[in-house]
Amino acid sequence: MLDVIRKGQRWLTAIFIAVIGLVFVFLIGLGGPMRGGPSAGDVVTLDDIRFGQREFLRIRAQQEEAYRLQLGEQFDPRAAREMLDTMAVGSLVQRAILAHEAERLGLRVGKTEIQRILRDSPSFRDENGKFDNEAFSRYVEWEYGSQRNYLEHMRRLLLTQKMASLLLSQGQLSEAELRASVLYDLEQVRLAYVALETEALSPDVELTDQQIDDYLNSHEAEILALYEERQEDYHVPAQGKVRHILFAVDREAEESQVEAARERAEEALARLHANEEFEVLARELSDDPTSKDQGGDLGFVSPGELAGELEEVTVSLEPGVTSEIVRSDQGFHIVRVDERHESRTRTLDEVERELAREGAEMRAARDRANDLSAKLAQAIRDGKTLEEAARDEEVILERTALLRRRADSFVPGLGSAPELLAAAFAMAEGQSSPRVFPVGSRLALVQLIERKEPEPELLESTISTRRDRFQAAKSDATLRTWIELRRQELERDGRLFVDTDLIAGS
Repeated sequence: MLDVIRKGQRWLTAIFIAVIGLVFVFLIGLGGPMRGGPSAGDVVTLDDIRFGQREFLRIRAQQEEAYRLQLGEQFDPRAAREMLDTMAVGSLVQRAILAHEAERLGLRVGKTEIQRILRDSPSFRDENGKFDNEAFSRYVEWEYGSQRNYLEHMRRLLLTQKMASLLLSQGQLSEAELRASVLYDLEQVRLAYVALETEALSPDVELTDQQIDDYLNSHEAEILALYEERQEDYHVPAQGKVRHILFAVDREAEESQVEAARERAEEALARLHANEEFEVLARELSDDPTSKDQGGDLGFVSPGELAGELEEVTVSLEPGVTSEIVRSDQGFHIVRVDERHESRTRTLDEVERELAREGAEMRAARDRANDLSAKLAQAIRDGKTLEEAARDEEVILERTALLRRRADSFVPGLGSAPELLAAAFAMAEGQSSPRVFPVGSRLALVQLIERKEPEPELLESTISTRRDRFQAAKSDATLRTWIELRRQELERDGRLFVDTDLIAGS
């Protein structure tokens, strides 16, 4: 039932912590009541702590307004709807847990604490700066139904804040932890690695016809399934085998140049009508250097591959018939279509050997990668470095520049390789790992060539600048872990309940 908040638990807690200190600004400082009907049920229930639809909608509206102010015109409330629902429910669940645990520990909130907050709120002061009882009463009656409900809401909100502050204070970061964290971020390593492709053979490896035949005969069902899956790839559009003779002239050329080119085209057309061969005249007269020596042959042309004017002509011509003179941006053309092929789908018989070659190459690449990686790993276990083993097996050893840890675990030349990179940072300088790491479509082995720690000045300055951020991160982690563990216990005991149907209907 709590799936809606589990997916975003990590960032929900961080947002909750950031907002908790400002919660009274949202609830009181903005001042405007949220207009909604009476609660039709409880969205979040924890023992006697209950939050209804009105509380859910209030929190959601506050969070939406915060995002709207931050993002401006880039904010899209429809796209953010699910995220805002999740955040609002998560906030209510966290508040319920913190308030519940604060009461269990005996934390208390006195009337004077609530009165001080109300007295200091600018929303309930008149133009003279005095507390406006009438404005306060109107807001409370409208939004909470009664002052009693409002005061109970404020009491639990302050309990939530006290419990969160208590937990945050317990997550103190020691100097040793801070130094270790900064070193973790700043240390650098240089790696050597071998990456063996499992899905493609290197260009210098050729399969024999026998290997392709063997794969074809032993994988008929797989080839058929792959053929059916790729039906669209084997569609061949209608094509025409086209020849042309070009008499080049720019469309913006002077009229005399255009007329000279047209006259040459008309003379050529007359010679064709007198039964001279198209191919011979193309070699003699055409200004197209790419097709001239081939007798004007443009090969098989599919729709869309020729200029508009030529396209219209080639579509309408019957095979063997010579066109009239056609004008394009290149000049004047005389066109002939020698053959036509209608659109069709290549048959399994036509493509099965291509598919068999593809499958056989992948199998050969996989077998080669598995065999070589096993040999390299065994050589490392026998005491050799990866560099020595790669030299013996005549495989390429790549080397990186100095690398730091990155959130995406990117290794140049390999891509994202979190497990490989984590292992490399844990190794001693010069050490090779016998472990074979899958990285995308490759199998990789790694050797740590060099480890470099930061200069003392950089280390100390970074410690100084990151102290507050690292402390906040530890406090956040402490609170987040505590809330998550307590949530699991309460849910398991059947004491914490979220009605997602009410959320969907809000």
